[in-house]
Amino acid sequence: MKIQGKSLVIAAIAATLIGAPRAGAQMPGKPTYDGPATQALVEAMLEAHGWERWQQSSAARFELVMYLPELTRMLPGRPYANAWRRYDTTLEPRTSRAYIDIPFEADQGPAAGFDGASLWGRGYTPDPNISDPPPQLLYMHSSFVRMPFLTQLPGAELSDGGMDSLPGRTESLRVVEMKFESETQGPILFRLFVDPQTNLLVGFEHNAFYPPLPGGIPPLAFPRMPAPTTIARIVEQRQEVDGVILPRAYISVAENEAGEVRLTGTHLVQAAELDAAFDTAKAAPSAGARIIMKVR
Repeated sequence: MKIQGKSLVIAAIAATLIGAPRAGAQMPGKPTYDGPATQALVEAMLEAHGWERWQQSSAARFELVMYLPELTRMLPGRPYANAWRRYDTTLEPRTSRAYIDIPFEADQGPAAGFDGASLWGRGYTPDPNISDPPPQLLYMHSSFVRMPFLTQLPGAELSDGGMDSLPGRTESLRVVEMKFESETQGPILFRLFVDPQTNLLVGFEHNAFYPPLPGGIPPLAFPRMPAPTTIARIVEQRQEVDGVILPRAYISVAENEAGEVRLTGTHLVQAAELDAAFDTAKAAPSAGARIIMKVR
């Protein structure tokens, strides 16, 4: 069964309008499985992606370059500046402390960060075509890059989704359904598509920008809107980084109820590191930063 999400660009706008959720306590417990077959598939996927090495990572860093063609159509007067973006992300996976550098604004310092207490954004405006909401900026694509490993988050409910194909593709893949319960945002759903031969993640569908994360970061679900659309990310190329398999390139697609698939984004992951230096000063709110949420 497809996850009925929303258009990624429209969802980003609505997420900004409704505001970011408040941070709270990390969900207790460990991931649960609906049976040994699902657990075996997830464990095989984790092994194929280098889960043991990933757990040893102190801080991960990568550059994300993306092209968002829908923004070109939405803002024809200034397409280049809004359709192309580059973010440099540094993240502590175990704590969710993170910060984003935008190379074209290097002299202004990080654009967003989380220091373990406050999640903040610099120059944040209600217009997502100018500035993505800081929680989305920090955690959406950093979650996509490490999606196989998020199956081990506390509170993850993992079940067998049978065999299915990604939007616009015909290849039959194993599906693991990952669900998180959220009191404020309803069920957070991800469908992970796994190659049955290599056990590598091929892509996923989802109804949230990211699930609940360590450090008390709550999930950010797509808002409820009409015209349901299936949102998916599909890995086009992979790279090995010190024993861990990460995407090198992936695309974002949206499929409507008529089965029509459109490209909404192309993404390149560059200069990835597993043991990057984490600058605690950059994670702290900068002068003039807007505090988006605080961890209780």
